[in-house]
Amino acid sequence: MNLSKVHFSQAFWGVMKFIAPFCLWMFMFRDFLSGRIPLNMDSTTIYSVTKFYFNNILNGVVPLWDPFVLMGTPFYAITLCNLFNPVTQLVPLLKLLGVNYYHAFITYMVVYYFTGAVGFYCLGKILFKDRRAAYIGYLLLLFSGIGASMFNQLTIVELFVPAVWFFVFLLRFSAGYKVSDFLGFAFSGMILAISYIPFYFA
Repeated sequence: MNLSKVHFSQAFWGVMKFIAPFCLWMFMFRDFLSGRIPLNMDSTTIYSVTKFYFNNILNGVVPLWDPFVLMGTPFYAITLCNLFNPVTQLVPLLKLLGVNYYHAFITYMVVYYFTGAVGFYCLGKILFKDRRAAYIGYLLLLFSGIGASMFNQLTIVELFVPAVWFFVFLLRFSAGYKVSDFLGFAFSGMILAISYIPFYFA
């Protein structure tokens, strides 16, 4: 019984060492997350396209035509704005639960960034063979310019996250040749390819 309590305590503090700094990050960027400081530049474009796409999907329509560009063009932004990414599906899910599109999109951004930060820790642990160095890397990334840039250049984060996990799984696979790691880097490569249109064409 005492042993199980020790394991639970270790697991709890192991999780908290990642959650606590991220909560601090969210507190520091609370004006962005609340919408008091709105998205701008490319992030605004990605948000508007995401809202247009999922609003159509939730109304039973797959949008193949964009009426807002040049009096109408084929809707190619599916390949440009990460709309096939599984994490992006948080947006329609939260909308169905009553959250407005803006805050659903902000939630997707935050979850995606945190996923990338955890992946960066895993990558650091593989490269440095040192948990402390990997954790310092996690903290440095968390409070780096990448986190701030996603409010105006979300594309950077949308490329960074799958790239990090791609190399995590690739290095694990090269060390152990496990099927799960092969599937992981293949899936990460697929997400990376659909996150940016030049990669998609490649």
